[in-house]
Amino acid sequence: MNASPTPTPSTTERRIAADTLHAYVRAIWEHAGSAPREVELVADHLVMSNLSGHDSHGVEMIPRYVASLGEGQLKLNTHAEIVRDAGAVL
Repeated sequence: MNASPTPTPSTTERRIAADTLHAYVRAIWEHAGSAPREVELVADHLVMSNLSGHDSHGVEMIPRYVASLGEGQLKLNTHAEIVRDAGAVL
């Protein structure tokens, strides 16, 4: 008998509309404490990564980001700053 395996949650593909996914991602970061502009940028970039075919850099990263936030490694609403400008190297 050559039957194909029954799909399980780990093998079943789920498709979510981009605008629905974007709203969900925004809600996660709003709840976490991100400022409105940061919420929008993070949601834009994560969802666009998925839409561009770069799933490993998209919403799949949220569990790791949330873990990093809980561990104190990720700081919301902070931005990079130049501490030394050596010409071509920052």
